[in-house]
Amino acid sequence: MSRLRNNLTFVSIVCASIVSVFLLHMPADLYAGNHAGTSAGIVFLGDSITSEGNWSELFPGTNVKNEGVWGETTSDIINRLSAVITNNPKKIFVLSGINDLATGVSPRDVAGNYSKMIKELTSKLPQTRIYVQSILPVAGNNGMINDLIISSNESLKNTIEKLNNKRVKYIDI
Repeated sequence: MSRLRNNLTFVSIVCASIVSVFLLHMPADLYAGNHAGTSAGIVFLGDSITSEGNWSELFPGTNVKNEGVWGETTSDIINRLSAVITNNPKKIFVLSGINDLATGVSPRDVAGNYSKMIKELTSKLPQTRIYVQSILPVAGNNGMINDLIISSNESLKNTIEKLNNKRVKYIDI
């Protein structure tokens, strides 16, 4: 379990490095901590990879909320979006889907769940920018799941492109 936590922490740091590029190249008012009526300037939404990220420590001085939950699927996230919406964040970074694939959910259904998630978020948070992060590959003898991850990432990228919304971006980590 300790090795898994160390690996997840490493992955979270890598994700943070990539996300920091997006944070460093935007106006400060999009991530600074004092938004009237706002609980979080940035929300990280996802599964255990997100959950293990100490985002406040990785991005000091930013108003960050960690909404990662161990074992969560894209369906689980859809079911709790109201709590995320309540935070009225300026940015949402989403990383989920590996638990779906591990339980037999197809790449097409993962992309469909992302589409539902994004449509709800963009309709209820019209000023929020959403960053969909690619599903990360799995180490070891996991060739079949990695093939599903590649397929899911292609579907996610296509789904984001079809939405044609300037506030939604796909990040290929």
